[in-house]
Amino acid sequence: MLLAAAWLKRNAPGDAARAEEAARDAFGLATSEQQQAAALADEAKALTAQGKTDGARAPLRDALRRDSWNHFAFERLAMLLLKAEKIDGLLALTDELMAAGIDHAQLLALRAVALGRAGQHRAARELLGLDRFLRQEIIAPPSGWDSLAAFNAALAAELSADPAIRFGRHGTASVSSWRIDSLAAGGRPLAQLINTSIAAAVEEHVSTLPRTGHPWTEARPRAALLRSWSVMTEDDGYERWHMHPAGWLSGVYYVQVPEPVTAGSGPAGCLSLGLSDTLAGAADGQAVGEHHVRPAPGLLTLFPSHCYHRTYPHRAPGRRISVAFDLVADEG
Repeated sequence: MLLAAAWLKRNAPGDAARAEEAARDAFGLATSEQQQAAALADEAKALTAQGKTDGARAPLRDALRRDSWNHFAFERLAMLLLKAEKIDGLLALTDELMAAGIDHAQLLALRAVALGRAGQHRAARELLGLDRFLRQEIIAPPSGWDSLAAFNAALAAELSADPAIRFGRHGTASVSSWRIDSLAAGGRPLAQLINTSIAAAVEEHVSTLPRTGHPWTEARPRAALLRSWSVMTEDDGYERWHMHPAGWLSGVYYVQVPEPVTAGSGPAGCLSLGLSDTLAGAADGQAVGEHHVRPAPGLLTLFPSHCYHRTYPHRAPGRRISVAFDLVADEG
């Protein structure tokens, strides 16, 4: 499996064929259906890289028969169906998996895309659930702080000086951005305080949600962990359309926001939630609609992890600093 990934990563001439061979070897060495499914998903990825998209569908369907929860197999098959304009096939696939109790964020997200592409815009909006489940609030100062503004200024200084900060993080949706990939490690006392405040707000929000009646609330994990990171952008930084496949509930806390963004009226600097127009198409994405969130220091925003979202460059002097996070199922 590691060898297949390495060939695909290098992507020199002939490497995709070598990755296909390595994935088939991995399948022969696998000792469980989950491992077999993972090998089949990589074989399909290698076949797709060679332009053999028709041949990639069979191993992906086989992977899902062996492990219906395999996110990679589902995503790769769904993307092949979207690219081939087989929207009915994607809806049927999601129907089949949901009937079997599969309800991860990747499935809900791509089902919403398929509904949008099929012209079922109201159903796509209902599945995203933003009208019901999007929450925004200015939080209280964390314990030990009388002023939220003073806390945010100190947190911004702590994050900006963090030795783990990196620019241009490969493999993320961030463009021209600085990132700290994990805030859970020690040595970040103020980050730990904001994590505690976020966790309390998340717990309170989750306690108000209905237990049934929507696929997202039905997918609520029995136990969960909070995973957080920080994103910092200058005037030209932004986030591409994406969703959080490992999460159930996601969100962002704004530490520092340039004043022209907070006081503005256009999309500059805003968070937008809806459907990726790259996947759904511009017309269907607009028909489903976007929710815009105007950042402000101290604002906490929560939303389902299967909702696609992006940000716009803020085009203003100063840096926007945020703490993003996911609530992920605790498998332990």
